[in-house]
Amino acid sequence: MGGESDLHKYLKLLGMIYLDEHGCFGTATEVYVRRKYDELLSPLDNKQIIDVVGVGVKPIMVVDKIYADGYKSRRKIGEEIVLRGIEVKVSRADFKNGFVASGCNYNYLLTPIGMVAKSEVPKTVGLLEFDPSWKYQASRLKITKRPRYKPIDDFYITKIRHELAQREHNTLMVVVKDWAKAMGETYRQT
Repeated sequence: MGGESDLHKYLKLLGMIYLDEHGCFGTATEVYVRRKYDELLSPLDNKQIIDVVGVGVKPIMVVDKIYADGYKSRRKIGEEIVLRGIEVKVSRADFKNGFVASGCNYNYLLTPIGMVAKSEVPKTVGLLEFDPSWKYQASRLKITKRPRYKPIDDFYITKIRHELAQREHNTLMVVVKDWAKAMGETYRQT
């Protein structure tokens, strides 16, 4: 986090907004996601801390009926808790330095538009691109390549959920303690 450019910080915020807009009910930055037994997806998949992670749900769908024209109607039979991770890269050198490409059910790379070709991104990793000229998109992000689902252990998802809840609690307690201190000073003055 130290030494990050303003663009890198901004794209992390947009990444959090993107995950929130796509069903994640908890997000955090700078989260350890690598497990020792993960299969590395490429030589660039060499980091252990991801820029943005979100916990959300994915509907579990089944084919309900297949029509004569080949159309398949689907219906939802449940939901699965999933992790979505976004790794932010703002330069070619940063990209070539490596990133987290595994460790979540869905992994994304977020870059300025045109910085990375789809062919350079590992096959299961999605590519989100940022263009500041896109004025009418809330987060100004475009899905250039969709990520592929990768199953991970429920235990691991629970571990990340616990870490996100602990961070949220700690942040809330700082606010509560500051408020209580301010209120205490107010009562002492009366």
